[in-house]
Amino acid sequence: MTKYIEKVFNVRRNELAPASLLFAYLFLIIALYMMGQAIGKGMFLNAFPKQLPQAIMATAVAVGLFASGYIRLSHRLSLEKMIVGSLLFFTGSFVIFWWMTQFHNRWAYALVYVWVYMLGAMGPAMGWTLGNYVLTTREARRVFGFIGAGAVAGGTAGGFLTAALLKAKVASPENLLIVVAGVLAICAILVKLLFVQSRQR
Repeated sequence: MTKYIEKVFNVRRNELAPASLLFAYLFLIIALYMMGQAIGKGMFLNAFPKQLPQAIMATAVAVGLFASGYIRLSHRLSLEKMIVGSLLFFTGSFVIFWWMTQFHNRWAYALVYVWVYMLGAMGPAMGWTLGNYVLTTREARRVFGFIGAGAVAGGTAGGFLTAALLKAKVASPENLLIVVAGVLAICAILVKLLFVQSRQR
């Protein structure tokens, strides 16, 4: 299987581990974004059917503020702490939102809508920044196609999985927030493993 992947995607053996971790990270983060987008928009429109334009403007402001704070902190903290810390911040946020929805707090639905789009803006960007950090220019040229395939596959898988779970009524939209939080924690572990593997290389 390893030799097949190396041959098909033009990935060398010493590049396979970081490329696979980055593939998995982008797969999960895009899948989560698709899932969060579906449940966040649905819950928001159910609670605030006429306030979508305001939510879109609030999302743009929130993304700008978060990105600004992220850039400022990046001058003080290492990339590892920045990315892992950001992912854990999002993890904790979605756990809190899930808890708020148990009391049918309408503002939780608004926050979920904004936070999902903030995750969609920052999550993939952190992944590609990480790729530039752990791979040389020559390695990146070879494996970025393989890594990018993870994002494409994640988008498809996230959409189908969300539709299947909601259609089968396996979980309510509110409870899927816990799934989002759990997978974000897995993404943080993948990033940590990538830095450990990078230091070993």
